[in-house]
Amino acid sequence: MSYRLIPAEAETATMRISHHHYDHSEADADPNIVFPLDSLRELVADGVIAAVNDKHYSYGFTTRLKELYETTFPEIADKVERSKTKLVVMTAGCPETCHRSIGNLAREIESRGVPTIILSASPAATASVRPPRAMTFNGSEIGRIVGRAGDRAFHKKVLRAALEMFMHDTPPGKVVTKTIH
Repeated sequence: MSYRLIPAEAETATMRISHHHYDHSEADADPNIVFPLDSLRELVADGVIAAVNDKHYSYGFTTRLKELYETTFPEIADKVERSKTKLVVMTAGCPETCHRSIGNLAREIESRGVPTIILSASPAATASVRPPRAMTFNGSEIGRIVGRAGDRAFHKKVLRAALEMFMHDTPPGKVVTKTIH
């Protein structure tokens, strides 16, 4: 099972989604709704967060879950741990397998001492694997994990709500629903 390295300087306008298990037509126009890199960069510029990591990782849909859990996830977690990352924001694609597997990746990363937050558009699937920390919001949809295309102000509100979960006692194993206006 392969994964892709996405460098910090990557232009989101050049990113393409190859996942065929959900409608990503809106995300094709604005990848930030599933991979909010530009929104995170704006939070740095706004002084909300200190920095965005220099490397990001993406993996696609697979039914080879044993390989994913035993090989791919430990490799990604090793790289995250060595990167001195302070927090990992995670998203998933398809409504079932991806939203379940991302919880397992979150646990692997957290076992290395790096906290994670999953932004979920399929809370039941995410909750089924009891993630360390996960959030959804009213109106979140598959293919629009952080909101509608082009609504960067809303995307940043979603990310801020997720980041605020680290300042509160967030229950593990659940997906917290936030109201975002």
